[in-house]
Amino acid sequence: MSKLVGSFAAVASVLLLLVAAAAAEEGEMAKHDEMAAPAAASIKGEIVDLSCYLDHGAKGASHKKCATDCALKGLPVGLLAEDGKLYLLVEDHKMADAYKDAVKMVAEVVTVKGPVREAAGVRALSVQAVAK
Repeated sequence: MSKLVGSFAAVASVLLLLVAAAAAEEGEMAKHDEMAAPAAASIKGEIVDLSCYLDHGAKGASHKKCATDCALKGLPVGLLAEDGKLYLLVEDHKMADAYKDAVKMVAEVVTVKGPVREAAGVRALSVQAVAK
């Protein structure tokens, strides 16, 4: 009888752990869903390659060739907004072509539309549309 009680206790412990793990995962998914719903923004500014801009302030038409080369190598790009704020541009996984279009417009003044997120001191704009 004591073996049966011990087995039951072991099975109950495993089930309790599984329920706790599922609840924790559901909580993380809910937190992710909350993060996934910021309001969309429409921000005008210059697309800059972040490597050169952050290192030595390079931007503008005179920097277009270098910025294009950096962006096409996969280096990160950002949007230097008219108000001076800098946004890391990130791909919206459901609209990947919009980000690719933005990368091609480096060193140009454009309007980028998409949700803005901020985490750990980094402000990011998820590119859903870009237009000159």
